[in-house]
Amino acid sequence: MGERTHVLESVSDDGATLAQQPEHFKNDREVVAAAVKNYGHALSYASDELKKDREIVLGAVSQNGVALKHASEEMRNNRKIVMAAVNQKGTALAFASEALKDDEEVVMAAVVRHGEALKHASERLRDSYEVVEAAVRNDWGSLRFASARAKEDEALGAIAEERSAGALSNADSDVSSDVGVDNKNKAKQKQRKAHGKQGISPNQE
Repeated sequence: MGERTHVLESVSDDGATLAQQPEHFKNDREVVAAAVKNYGHALSYASDELKKDREIVLGAVSQNGVALKHASEEMRNNRKIVMAAVNQKGTALAFASEALKDDEEVVMAAVVRHGEALKHASERLRDSYEVVEAAVRNDWGSLRFASARAKEDEALGAIAEERSAGALSNADSDVSSDVGVDNKNKAKQKQRKAHGKQGISPNQE
């Protein structure tokens, strides 16, 4: 088995192993493509040349949107690349260019997936009712990242309050379920102890 074949197999199994490979393999398009396919952050080990390769970067951010931070400045300003990144992980918006942080479609895609991505949006879009609403519907706490004007908007405040109440209700339901299961388990344990004292097996009932 040749060295390149061995390296390809290694990074195909675990992209992180690209870090341990000789430098010339970090500039090998096929090797790097195989690495980022299963570990997006392997892009950080790639050569500067491949960090600005559109297909390589697209493969990386499709696997892990946050891998966008390892891409070249040019790629972080590439709309297709950034859209792929935020669709995979909304908070990848943090690593987009300033121009794309002010792109309503890009920001909307990010906040719909992760409301907290709103904090990375431009000042203009943090003041947009539609963008803030989408963020709050995903994560009511993201209202804190909106503009001062948006924070004071009664409709947005009502949506946040409604979403927070729903989150608390779900949390209470989960706790109640856990308590119910715990109580049932305790009851079963008491029953077993009682049966044991009487010399009766629960299975004989």
